[in-house]
Amino acid sequence: MSRMLGYVSRTPLTPSEALGEELLGSFVALADLHRDGWGHA
Repeated sequence: MSRMLGYVSRTPLTPSEALGEELLGSFVALADLHRDGWGHA
C-alpha cells in the first residue's frame, strides 16, 4: 500500500509550515517505521 501526504498553497511553504511540526513529525516517524511506499508532495 502506498501512502501520500500533500498540500497545495498559493504561496511557497515548507512542509513544516503547511502541515505543522506535529503532523509532519508523525508522518516521518511512520514512514521510517514501515518503509513501504510513503511519500510527500
